[in-house]
Amino acid sequence: MYDRIPKIAILIEPNTSSNRNFLLGVSKFARLHGPWVFYFTPPSYLKSGKQEQILNKIKDELSGMIVCDTTKISERFSSRIPIIVVRTVTEPSASFPNVIDIIPNDKAIGRLAAKHLMECGFNYYAYCGFRNMFWSERRQSAFSKTLTSAGHKVYTFKPKNKINSWSKEFQVLCDWLDSLSKPIGIFCCNDERSRSIMEACKTRGLSVPENVAILGVDNNQLICEMAQTPLSSINLNTEKAGYEAAERLKELMAGENTHHRQHTITIEPTNVVTRQSTNILAINDAETANAVRFIRENSNKPINVDDVIDAVYVSRRVLEYRFKKHLGRSIYREIKRYRTELIAKLLLETDISITRIALSLGFPDVNHISRYFRSQKGITPKEFRNKYKGQG
Repeated sequence: MYDRIPKIAILIEPNTSSNRNFLLGVSKFARLHGPWVFYFTPPSYLKSGKQEQILNKIKDELSGMIVCDTTKISERFSSRIPIIVVRTVTEPSASFPNVIDIIPNDKAIGRLAAKHLMECGFNYYAYCGFRNMFWSERRQSAFSKTLTSAGHKVYTFKPKNKINSWSKEFQVLCDWLDSLSKPIGIFCCNDERSRSIMEACKTRGLSVPENVAILGVDNNQLICEMAQTPLSSINLNTEKAGYEAAERLKELMAGENTHHRQHTITIEPTNVVTRQSTNILAINDAETANAVRFIRENSNKPINVDDVIDAVYVSRRVLEYRFKKHLGRSIYREIKRYRTELIAKLLLETDISITRIALSLGFPDVNHISRYFRSQKGITPKEFRNKYKGQG
């Protein structure tokens, strides 16, 4: 019996939220469709050799592997067993048999970041990433293109020379922050970079989000909630990608013909988890800011344009003009945007049925909330939940 159970080497350390969520998706698939036996990477304090040395000892027992950025392993072992490669540092450079690459949709991540910060009303924007990381450069490119097409300039943190010392880089980062026009919205390539910006802001006496709004990627709750000002972050469907990767691995281990299928699985951004670091409307118009605040605080109710007008004591014509001027959209569109984002949040972060969500937000039934949501997102609430929420 034991000999027939697939044995999978897991050479990914659960040291980031993305890796942990990915492995959670793998484990959920194995629980439903296994059993599988997992051989995990030994913790750092027990390691007695490199990954290839560890694999050489157990290679004859393995049915498959899940590894992280190891092209050499792909070259050496893919002819023998199927491999899932999670790309976090290197791009796929060649197509190997029996190899499935896991790659984030960095363009979509960059576009979503730009959209979120523009909705905060900033006039100045910046990007802070890492040197020579393909995913960081792609996120920066998409972020900048989205903003420049909307008429905005983007400042990018690009030290002229490679800095090997953390303390020296931190000093350069602080000087760069000082040089930026403010208030400004800064998109960071991941939550670790967001934490660095937060610490630099504290060092230079800059208020977050009043002077500097910060948005990261991965929704690492430890980093985001541990910050002095909790950090907003783009959530990724890494758990779902892990589930799909395990499904593909099972097909490959069974010898199924998968040539008709893509050899990549894409990790998609699902939503922005808004915390205090971007919870601001950076526009110099008190009535418009108060109106948006009213919409945000009452997005769980079936409010309409007249409710907003009554809350700020400004004529409809004047407020509509100001919304178009500062936000580029009507009052009704702003109500619909906040309501739709709340629906999306409930779909992704809870297991509440769509019927209950509809009733709790003042919709008469599922059909009404589905039409409302689809007009904004292009898909129904059920399709959205199935597409972006982790399997299980």
